[in-house]
Amino acid sequence: IENGSYLTFIGKDAFKETKWYGKFYGIIVLKYEDNNGATRGIALGHSEFSVQYAEASKYNENGEIDANGAYSALVTDGAKVLLDEKGAVAFVFIDIDLRNIAGNAFDSVNAHCYVIKSVKEIGDEAFCNNPELTKIKIKSAYNGEETVLGSDVFYGKGAKSVEIEFPDAATKNTVTNHVSWDAYQEILIY
Repeated sequence: IENGSYLTFIGKDAFKETKWYGKFYGIIVLKYEDNNGATRGIALGHSEFSVQYAEASKYNENGEIDANGAYSALVTDGAKVLLDEKGAVAFVFIDIDLRNIAGNAFDSVNAHCYVIKSVKEIGDEAFCNNPELTKIKIKSAYNGEETVLGSDVFYGKGAKSVEIEFPDAATKNTVTNHVSWDAYQEILIY
């Protein structure tokens, strides 16, 4: 995308019926460069999760290649999905700074844990229908800014059964500085 830093929002199910979207397996991230040349992304959603499309390498629970690892991986540009021996999604790793996680982007992915480098906005019902979800790790504040949450981010799960983890108090305080986090204070940890 040219001039991607001007892109501020992509709606629910954007691009879902296109040929471009259909060529991916796993998490779909639209990448762009901002005005400073930094790579950013927007998590649009996901497509099929199938071991048949996984890499040959095995991975451990930290998302690292490990000959003794228990997981197969679907790797796309900016994201990695770890599948257990039954083909169920166990972990999702997003390795680039996300401007936005689109509304319903992770609907029914059902990962136990999401590890996100950083995110500026999380859309409505972004993690809905994920009954196995127990933890979201946010590694840093997007551009040193707070993160804004949409409505019903954990719809169908119950936010009190999810922990949101940060590497330190400073990151937690920056990310959660927006009023949209007020309803989630009891689940924030570092």
